Amino acid sequence: MRESGTMIYEAQQMLNRHLNKKIHGKNTEWAELKSDISDVLGPYLYEKTKRRPMILPIIMEV
Repeated sequence: MRESGTMIYEAQQMLNRHLNKKIHGKNTEWAELKSDISDVLGPYLYEKTKRRPMILPIIMEV
């Protein structure tokens, strides 16, 4: 999609809000975070594109 910049930005913002609530003050498992990422982005991307893209969350510990 050529005009995907706005959609990607909105997805990032939505995911940032969700993950900040989820991990604030808690020790969370990586598998749980990966599952949450797919659960949040899946419906959003389907709503915008009417397609179900494969979501492969990669979390890197810094």
